[in-house]
Amino acid sequence: MSFLESLDKIWEDWNIRGAVLFSLMMQIILIGLAPLRKLSSNRILTIFIWCAYLLADAIATSSVGLIIKTQIYGDGVENSSEEYFLALWIPFLLLHLGGPDTITAFALEDNELCIRHLLGLATQGITIGSLLFRTFSSNKLRLPTLLLFIAGIIKYMERTCSLFLASKDAFRNSMIRKPKAGGVNLAKLGAGIDLSQNTGKTQETKSDIANGDKTTTPASVANNGPKAKNDLEVIAKAREYFKIFKGLIVDLVFSFKERDESRKFFDSITPENAFGVIEAELNFMYEVLYTKASVVHSILGSCFGLVASSSVITALVMFHFFIKKHRFDKVDIGVTYALLLGAIGLDALASLMSIFSNWTMVTVFSRSCTKDNSFLSKFYTAVLPVYKYLLDIKKPRRYVNKTDNHTTLRTHILFRKWSECVPCFNLVTYCLKGCPVRIHNRMSQPVSAHIIMSSIHREIGKLSSPINHVWRTTISSNKAIQFLSDRSKLVNYFLRVDIAVKYWIDIKKKFIKLVYLTELFEELTYVSREPLTMELWEFIFDDLKEIFVHK
Repeated sequence: MSFLESLDKIWEDWNIRGAVLFSLMMQIILIGLAPLRKLSSNRILTIFIWCAYLLADAIATSSVGLIIKTQIYGDGVENSSEEYFLALWIPFLLLHLGGPDTITAFALEDNELCIRHLLGLATQGITIGSLLFRTFSSNKLRLPTLLLFIAGIIKYMERTCSLFLASKDAFRNSMIRKPKAGGVNLAKLGAGIDLSQNTGKTQETKSDIANGDKTTTPASVANNGPKAKNDLEVIAKAREYFKIFKGLIVDLVFSFKERDESRKFFDSITPENAFGVIEAELNFMYEVLYTKASVVHSILGSCFGLVASSSVITALVMFHFFIKKHRFDKVDIGVTYALLLGAIGLDALASLMSIFSNWTMVTVFSRSCTKDNSFLSKFYTAVLPVYKYLLDIKKPRRYVNKTDNHTTLRTHILFRKWSECVPCFNLVTYCLKGCPVRIHNRMSQPVSAHIIMSSIHREIGKLSSPINHVWRTTISSNKAIQFLSDRSKLVNYFLRVDIAVKYWIDIKKKFIKLVYLTELFEELTYVSREPLTMELWEFIFDDLKEIFVHK
C-alpha cells in the first residue's frame, strides 16, 4: 500500500506539470519533423508525424481539462501560489492548440473541420477567460497571464483561419475572379459552357501553329528563346502560376490566354528550369493547404503574429524581472521558464522559416524591381543579394551515378521542396515475394529472407561435416555424444533457424491481416523509391512539347 500511495502522490504532484511539458515537447517535435513530411517518402516517418499531430491536440485538450478540474474542485492544490501557476499555464495550452506554423492539417479532409476548430476556439476561449477572470484580482501573475492569453487566442485564430482558407469552398471562392482582357473566364460558367467557343479557339491555335507563327510554335520558341532563367525569376514565375492554376485542385477551368501564356513560357526555358518552376509551384501549393502560410505571409497575419510574439516576450521579461519568486515552488518556476523559453524559441524558429521562405523571396524580388525611390524599395534592393546567395545554397546539384551514368539533381534535405524520389513497383517481384531491386544503387540492394536462410544452411553444411567426423572418431563410444554428433538431428533440432522464422512470418501475417494493415506493409516491403533522373525528366518534357506542337 505504501508503494501505491507513493505512486498516487507522484501523480498528484506531476500530472499537470508532466502534461504541459509533454505538450511542449509535441510542439517541438512537430515544428522540427512536420517539414520532413514533404521532404521524405519514408512511410514510417509519415506515420510518426501523424501520431504526433493527433497526440499534440489530445494532450493540450486533456491538460486544459486537468487544470480546470483542479481550479474548480481544488484537487491537489496545496497553496495559492500553485493556483497562480495553474492559471499561468492555461494560456500556454492555447498556444499549443494553435499549433506550429509548419503544420495545420495532415490531410485535405482536416481543412473541412474549420468550423469545429472555430467552435473549439470559442469554447476554450470563453471557459479559460472566465476562469482567469475569477482569479484575476488576487492573482500575483495576472499581467503575464493576460499577455499569454492574448497570444494564445491569436495563435488559435491563425490555425482556424488557415484551415478555413484551405477548405474546398473557400479555396474555390478565392479563385472566382473577373475575366482578363482577351481571355474567356470559364470559372463561373462551369458545366454550362458553350463548347463552340472552345472549338473555335482551338482551331485558331492549330492554324497559328500550322502557319509557323513564331509566337505560338513551341519548337521555334525553344530554339530562339532564352535558354535559362535566374533562380529568383524561377521562384517568382512559380508563384505567379501558383496563383493562376491553384484552382485545378477544386476542378476549375481557365481561359485560353492563360493556357497559351504558360505554354509559351515553358517552351522558352530549359527542362531543368521548368523542373524548378514546377517543384516550387507545388511547394507553394503544399504550404497553402497544410501550413499557416496563407495567414502568416499576409499583412494582417504578420501584424497579429508580431503582437503574439511581443506578448510572450513581454510576459517572460515581466516574470523574470518584476515578479518576486522567492515564495514560489522552484519546480513550478522551472516549468514556467521552460514553457516561456519554449514558446519564444518556437516563435523565433517559425519567424526564421518565414523570413527565408520562397514567399518572402518573391516579395523582395518583386518590390526590388519597382523603379520608385521609396525607402522600402531601397531596402528590398539592399537585401536582395542575401536571398540570391541563399538560393545558390539551396540550388540542387548535379550528380552522375557511376554505375549507369544517369544524372540526378540532389538537394540537401533541409532545402528540398519534395522527396526527389519516385515510387517504383514491380509486379513480378511482388508475386514471387522477393525484395525490390534498386536501379540507381545496386551496391546496397536488400537481400531477401530465403537468400539469408540458404546462406546459413550452406555455412552449417560446411561446418557440420568436420565436426561430425571429429565426434565420431574421438568419442564414438559415448551414446549421448553419438546422438549429438548425428548430423541430421543436430541440424534439424538445434540449427533449423528457418522453422522459427517461418512461424514468426505466419504470426506476423495473421496479425497484420487482423489489424487491416496489409496494404501498408506490402507498400513498405515491395515499393522502392528511385531518384528522378534528368534523362527521364527531359524525355517527359520534350515529349509533352511534341504533343503540344501537333495538337
